Amino acid sequence: MVIIMESRHLFRSLASSGALVGAVACLFQVPPLWEESSRGLFVKAQSWKDELRTFTVVVDAGHGGDDGGTKGGGIQEKDGTLDIALRLEKALRTRGVKVRMTREDDHYLSLPDRCDIANGSRADAFVSIHLNASPGTDAAGIETYFSSKQTLMDAPTLRRKLDLPSTAQVQDQRSQYLAACVQRRAGSISNTHDRGCRDSGFYVVRNTQCPAVLVECGYLTSSEEAVHLKSNEHRDRIAAAIADGVTHFLMASKLNPRRGILIGASNAAPVTGDTRDAPD
Repeated sequence: MVIIMESRHLFRSLASSGALVGAVACLFQVPPLWEESSRGLFVKAQSWKDELRTFTVVVDAGHGGDDGGTKGGGIQEKDGTLDIALRLEKALRTRGVKVRMTREDDHYLSLPDRCDIANGSRADAFVSIHLNASPGTDAAGIETYFSSKQTLMDAPTLRRKLDLPSTAQVQDQRSQYLAACVQRRAGSISNTHDRGCRDSGFYVVRNTQCPAVLVECGYLTSSEEAVHLKSNEHRDRIAAAIADGVTHFLMASKLNPRRGILIGASNAAPVTGDTRDAPD
């Protein structure tokens, strides 16, 4: 009996020692696992960058030249939009996207000229940068506009692209989807408010032949927001958020060509731009 009890204690001791040794071994394995995981994340990021090299985005700095736009807090809109647009260009290029600017300095461009640049570039997306104003001083925040009246792919072309029956009801709502992707990110940055996505008749988003949005990056008539808009850090945050939204739209659309396409609802209302429409 004593021998049996001692044997049990021995087995328990050995088991405990084995568990301790196993735990120590696992600890030694953690750094390599972290390193391997980091390499995997790096490879994924690199592969996304390679994929994004196939896309072209046209970035439009609103106003310019004799058209100064609105003014407030010591900022002229045409100057603020150009600065943010150039930061957006850099952010997109860093992510691998090819970028064409409508203007890179202070000169006037007509609205049709801006659309011609986007259409002639066969762009995958168009982003116009603006700064906002209101009669009062209370309005503040970022809002993104699209146009439900914009004509992108016609129904027969969409059906062929998506391999759908000739009787399928389809609507191209990719601009609404792009707006949701951009606003979800831009509306969540610090020192601003999320004013959501809005349907509009703005010329530059209505007359481009690719998914197009116009981003109002803040209100110059808000003294508090104007102070933030003078900050390089705040402008960088805006540019980075818009770039994240645009690249997410591009990759989501590539991975799922039906993203932003309404199928099987002939009389459905246009997408409202609810930011929940954007993918995680």
